[in-house]
Amino acid sequence: MSELTPKQFRLALGTALVLYGASLAGIAGWLVLNGEATLQSRLENAPQASVALPGAQTQAAPSSWAEPAAPEPHEMPPAEIKAEAPHEMPAEMTPHSLPEPEPAALPEPAPTSLPEASAPAKTPTWKKFARPFDQAQKNPRIALVVANLGLADAATKTAVQNLPGEVTLALSPLTPDLEDQMAKARAAGHEILLSMPMEPENYPQNDPGPNTLLLSQPDKENTARLRRVLASGEGYVGVLPFMGEKFVTSEEKMSPIMDIIREEGLMVLDNTGQRNSAIAPLSRLGKIPFTRSDVVVDPEHSGETVEAQLASLEKIAHDQGSTVGIIYLYPSVMEKLQAWIPTLEKKGLVLAPLTAQITQKE
Repeated sequence: MSELTPKQFRLALGTALVLYGASLAGIAGWLVLNGEATLQSRLENAPQASVALPGAQTQAAPSSWAEPAAPEPHEMPPAEIKAEAPHEMPAEMTPHSLPEPEPAALPEPAPTSLPEASAPAKTPTWKKFARPFDQAQKNPRIALVVANLGLADAATKTAVQNLPGEVTLALSPLTPDLEDQMAKARAAGHEILLSMPMEPENYPQNDPGPNTLLLSQPDKENTARLRRVLASGEGYVGVLPFMGEKFVTSEEKMSPIMDIIREEGLMVLDNTGQRNSAIAPLSRLGKIPFTRSDVVVDPEHSGETVEAQLASLEKIAHDQGSTVGIIYLYPSVMEKLQAWIPTLEKKGLVLAPLTAQITQKE
């Protein structure tokens, strides 16, 4: 093949360029024509968005574009929230899907602490160790208290073993093995009183013994003595003066003593026979359970027979509905007492423990 001359080469190159340019023009024309048709088709099928221009009419977007608006909190029907409890959320609901509740709809916050339960009332000592008694019993009541027990072993054993459990026994704080003696007496059904040594009229000729409460002593010393007496035993329902006819007449000296009796939950039996005794008014003021003795069965000092003194108890019980007798257990008294007690039921009387009289005389 022969080589082209320069003139032929230029002619061939020009022809190729012309053909190339024509091809490009044809392609461009085709693109223009088809592009306009395609654009027109797209414009016709495209959704029309409205643009607010001054003086121009707006066109609403197709309904298919509208996304459902989230309901306002107050528009949510209550039934759609199915919480079972204030702090529980249904599994199908997430925090983002829940509307914020209005403040009024929020549940009350749980208390951070429970209120303290009130402490149960403490049972007073006198009730704790009281002998059970049917308060519905309407028959007149007689309570018997055997005093000055504990120092004479034979008399103490006789009272514990041979007298009915309804008879109350008063033991001295000087009793040997006092706690053991009290336990035996309670096991036999008896209520126990503790004797409280107090200054008598003729002190010191008559001396009640250690820890006696004296008018000459400051209140601090007297209360310390009383606490030593009370600490000598346990299981007793109350106290009664041992002697004490002079001390009980001083309201000033008796006041701190009665405060301790109230604090210990005890009852008090006033057996002094003093009309101006401060025990009754101070007991009422401090709401301390108390009662008084009406008759002292003590033929050695009264000059009356045992039978006459027991008859006095019967009469007072019928007249007043109840009475309390103090018994000093001489051998002659014990014999008469054991014969007299079984006759009470036939006489319409009932033998009662001392605490059963509190309802009658408090």
